Amino acid sequence: GQVITIGNERFRCPESLFQPSFLGMEVAGIHETTFNSIMKCDIDIRKDLYANTVLSGG
Repeated sequence: GQVITIGNERFRCPESLFQPSFLGMEVAGIHETTFNSIMKCDIDIRKDLYANTVLSGG
């Protein structure tokens, strides 16, 4: 195998999920998309969806 050294790309790539504008895309980030999706669900299950969803960055 080979050793591949990765610099600060390892932080910038996942950050693009939260800020797609880093890639020149004008779309909502994963946090906004997740929120909008949950808000479209039946109100009775939203609490459970929020309780079982973790988005982490940084």
